[in-house]
Amino acid sequence: MNQDGIALIFSLVVVALLSILVIEFSFLSRVDANIVGNWENERRAYYLAKGGVSFGTYLLKRDKPGIDCYLDDWAKAIPPLPVGEGVITFEVSDEDGKIDINSLIGKNGKLNVELSKVIERLFGLYDIDSEVLSSLLDYLGVDSGEASVESDEQGNGHFDTKGELAGFPGIDACEDFLTVYSSGKININTAGASVLESLSAGIDEGVAEAIIDYRTKTPFRNVAQLVAVPGVTPRMLNDVKKVAAVKSSFFTVKSTGSVNELHRTVVAVIERTKKGLNIVYFNSGT
Repeated sequence: MNQDGIALIFSLVVVALLSILVIEFSFLSRVDANIVGNWENERRAYYLAKGGVSFGTYLLKRDKPGIDCYLDDWAKAIPPLPVGEGVITFEVSDEDGKIDINSLIGKNGKLNVELSKVIERLFGLYDIDSEVLSSLLDYLGVDSGEASVESDEQGNGHFDTKGELAGFPGIDACEDFLTVYSSGKININTAGASVLESLSAGIDEGVAEAIIDYRTKTPFRNVAQLVAVPGVTPRMLNDVKKVAAVKSSFFTVKSTGSVNELHRTVVAVIERTKKGLNIVYFNSGT
């Protein structure tokens, strides 16, 4: 092979190698660009989600004092909010419309007997073994026999987050009706049907639906007004009075920001006091 042939082959090899390098560089550049773009979109989605939390907090802040019900602005369904190239979707839910597991321990340090009856009835609705309640009491450090709180060596004293509660074995079926953030009273204006049924042994599915229908048009201004609902007896009212209220103190704001099919969800639990609003739990989804 003459020198011209060798030079041609060498040139072809060099061109091929350069082509491979160019293709590889182009590929890596596109990958890097996609990574940067995704990171930027994710960052923007996160701040949109935080914006949704701020909007939910604003709705709670401007809420008129008094009762809390599904006619309030914070409880109304809000359509997705377009912001720039992204979208915010969020909802506000009432934690006081659920049953607070931590309130099984009363302020006096003893078992809250009336609330334990409510939880027993809820567990009965979902065929949850009675041993699960006993396990919950042990976890909290409550001696159900002596109705007193034991030392921290026996139990933890409380659940810190709903995620911790969700991991507790045996409660999956009714997890949506339980909380760890509450004023200690159950808001009958926002409680679901299963929770309402649990408030008294006399409240069945039909009475619970009647309560929901009544409050849709006429929210309860006080617990005593419950007796105006067809089917509610004075005995039922007496049971409900021990554990219920018409106001709420804890709310969850769940907000999702979306940018170019990338989503970030932020969850915040907000406590409302006479002095203002406080975020008691914040999960950025990371």
